Amino acid sequence: ILSVYEEGHRHFGENYVVEIVEKCPKLPSDLQWHFIGHLQSNKLKQVLALKNLWIIESVDRFIIISIILELF
Repeated sequence: ILSVYEEGHRHFGENYVVEIVEKCPKLPSDLQWHFIGHLQSNKLKQVLALKNLWIIESVDRFIIISIILELF
């Protein structure tokens, strides 16, 4: 990630909650993260707490949308 970052890229994707939560605080804060995986409601708050989360690419259940709207 850092080598591509140094070339000017700022948008990166991750499809596992554990991975994005682990990587996000360790990498530059101007990265813009795209969450692209299946998102479980019990892990949603972890993803939404990421300071540089740019977008959640897909949602497969209405309950996830409801929780996102409730938290914002």
